[in-house]
Amino acid sequence: MALLNEYAYLKSPVQEFLTGKELEKLALETGFSHAKHYEIGGGIMGNLVATR
Repeated sequence: MALLNEYAYLKSPVQEFLTGKELEKLALETGFSHAKHYEIGGGIMGNLVATR
């Protein structure tokens, strides 16, 4: 690929994002009573909805 080197830095940071389940667990551990992660765009993005 022509731009492989230019975008190589993205691989590591993207893999460091928390998963939806990890985000839900973190929200519950920090005092939220309910947490639900919804995948958007085939898993490329997500939305965490949490209530206290």
